[in-house]
Amino acid sequence: MNSDTSPTAANKPIALAVPEPQIALWLCPLDRDQAESRELERSLSPLEIERADRFGTPALRTRWIAGRATLRNLLGDALGVDDISGTVEYIGVKSTRLRSVSGEQVILSNADILKARVRNFGRQHERRSLFRLDVHYETPVAALAAVPRAVKEIIEATPETRFERCHLLGCGGPALQFEVVYFVTTAEFQVYADAQQSINLRILERFRTLEVTFQAVAPTQVQVRQPPGPVEAGRQARLL
Repeated sequence: MNSDTSPTAANKPIALAVPEPQIALWLCPLDRDQAESRELERSLSPLEIERADRFGTPALRTRWIAGRATLRNLLGDALGVDDISGTVEYIGVKSTRLRSVSGEQVILSNADILKARVRNFGRQHERRSLFRLDVHYETPVAALAAVPRAVKEIIEATPETRFERCHLLGCGGPALQFEVVYFVTTAEFQVYADAQQSINLRILERFRTLEVTFQAVAPTQVQVRQPPGPVEAGRQARLL
């Protein structure tokens, strides 16, 4: 949810003590002024606004919008439930509707959501990226030693990123393997994709300057054949 739809500091929900780990309780003020109510209404779906309009008085409508918008803010507007990801469109008593990333509407039973592993992307403030670079064993040691510093410089020069580490961690497989970790300082996937693309292109450019060669692992196929049995061995002997 955008920051302009979040409740003010004075009206933020307060987490309460719970009797069971599976239960979450919040205390939330519902009486809001007209300006804040309009801001909260912007976070609701058209169906939720239509439902709010059914209340008989403006005061009841305002209270329902405050509670609904606060619930949306607590749950997050983007969820991943098992292998389904989407944006929350409606939260009902028995079911929740998500608009999936591919466009279709997914209706989930609230009972199933409680049993599932839920990922709340709405509470995600940044993205962690881990990727590996497979380098040829014939690369000179001096060039290998220059890789971590080069990768660090590339990532630190990329907007909205924070470098974490780059180390040569693998020496026993088909290639020398560098592991790189960095953070994108926003949860937006488009920003992450642009950053990763820029980093990849600049690494390719820098590796050519350093004369560092990537290792292309060719696929291998192994065929296992059993030794011939007595009948097959006899047939081979007659052919000879």
